[in-house]
Amino acid sequence: MLILWALLIYSHSLDAPFIFDDLSKIADNSEIRSLSNFKSSYLNFDPQAQRLANQNDPSRPITYFTFTLNYLWGGLNPIGYHLFNLLLHILSSLLVFVLIREIIFLKDQRDSFWIPFLVSILFISHPMQTNAVTYIFSRAELLATFFYLCSLIFFLHYWKIIFYSHPEGMGSALKKSFYIIFSMLFFIAALFSKQNAVTLPAILLILVAILSECDWKKVIIRIRATIPFFFIFFLYLLFRMVYLGGVGDLEAYSTLPRSAYILNQPFVILKYLKMNLFPQNFSIDHALLPQLSFFTPRIFLSWLTLLLLFAMGIFMVWKKQKKKLLHLFGCLWFIVTLSPTSSFFPTTSLLVENRVYLPNIGFFLVLALLIFSLFKVKMDEALFIRKNIGFLLLWAGFIGSCSYLSWERNQKFRNPIELWQEVITQYPYHYRAYSQLGLHYRQLGNLDRAIESYLKAIEMNPNTMESYYNLGNAHLEKKEYSLAAHYYLKSLELDPKFLRAYYNLGIAYFNLKEYKKSLESFDQVQKLDPLFPGIKEMITYVKKSV
Repeated sequence: MLILWALLIYSHSLDAPFIFDDLSKIADNSEIRSLSNFKSSYLNFDPQAQRLANQNDPSRPITYFTFTLNYLWGGLNPIGYHLFNLLLHILSSLLVFVLIREIIFLKDQRDSFWIPFLVSILFISHPMQTNAVTYIFSRAELLATFFYLCSLIFFLHYWKIIFYSHPEGMGSALKKSFYIIFSMLFFIAALFSKQNAVTLPAILLILVAILSECDWKKVIIRIRATIPFFFIFFLYLLFRMVYLGGVGDLEAYSTLPRSAYILNQPFVILKYLKMNLFPQNFSIDHALLPQLSFFTPRIFLSWLTLLLLFAMGIFMVWKKQKKKLLHLFGCLWFIVTLSPTSSFFPTTSLLVENRVYLPNIGFFLVLALLIFSLFKVKMDEALFIRKNIGFLLLWAGFIGSCSYLSWERNQKFRNPIELWQEVITQYPYHYRAYSQLGLHYRQLGNLDRAIESYLKAIEMNPNTMESYYNLGNAHLEKKEYSLAAHYYLKSLELDPKFLRAYYNLGIAYFNLKEYKKSLESFDQVQKLDPLFPGIKEMITYVKKSV
């Protein structure tokens, strides 16, 4: 049923075009065009060199390897990329079911179907998940989540063998080694898909405490099972510092200082929760205006609310309310797995929907548990529907509305202009939305509307090289080569290593019959990226023309 439901919600978006970072990281990325290019991009990585927009992220080799496979199988046809993402989403939903069922069984020694099923169906159908699934570049989130869940499930099998004496837990040393080794391998795979997987050792610690009923004597004894994962964690940090040259997101940039980013995160976390409970105001690119004072009501009240929730969790542990430990686990899962992007490490945007793809498992678990408690659900299989009609109607209504909103949101991904107009409606000051809107107008051949959008973006932020570059492209298509060259040069003033601007500047100069300048531009492209598609042929062609 989960598979069919996912296909119902997502299948119509398989032909959605590339958008946003898909264009630079997939469509314009020469490093995914062949296995040799992919291999070279990692073997020849220089942490001191400036990263270019259309290059592989060196910290996510597994993610970019899958993009390479997609390109080898289907070129730049987006259907294959969407299918891969959807497959990962479906597999992860099945793993969510298995994980929650295992945790409930190990904690309460009872089999459970409905809670794991409801968490899984919410994971499949909630519109907050659509950005991670339908926006192709978010595949890193999908892969990291898939491997993360695999690692946890294998760890629980290992846990059963060590600490439980029932038949399922009896196993040989070979079986025990199999589970722990594969759990660690999946953890490593998650780390090299996206760095937010670093939270897995912390989740294991919480899981050990929950399964030990917060009996600290048991916890101290059982915690040794998590030691290999902390060892991998520290090795990974060392690898990032030595090989990659840093611990944070290598390609993210932030205009906010660390203190301001942290200050605003409680509000962002509460906004995520609000969007989960009341699914609305979605956006492919949020542009929240940051508050810089703690005593702004929005900030002060957000911090106060989170502190109260944290205090409630501590109280539950202190009082050993064993019936509520699964609720606590869900809350801690949400906060801990969200922490890499909602804590001390500033990144590109304050709020990004796909960041809660993995954390939402915890939220959905708490929601399912609370509704079960509220309706005092009777688990008598024979009379389940008759005894729990109110519960079933509530869930059917909520999941049905979520599914419809997800289907509707996926429809917008098929029409990028509508998608970016949605952003402008919410954030009329957002320059990047106007720049992206212009890009899609240009793809439709409406060059005048495209130029109008680019000029609006530049008016809002005159220091963005992408807007000047896109404006140059529009004038290039209109055969206004002097204007095109002017805007490409403006773009290069802001980013002297902007490959595509050099390439198109070379085309503009060639059409102006300024062959020397054209050749200089193409030479610069080859210097920055020898693998850039067609650059050798273009240089040869210009030389012949000269």
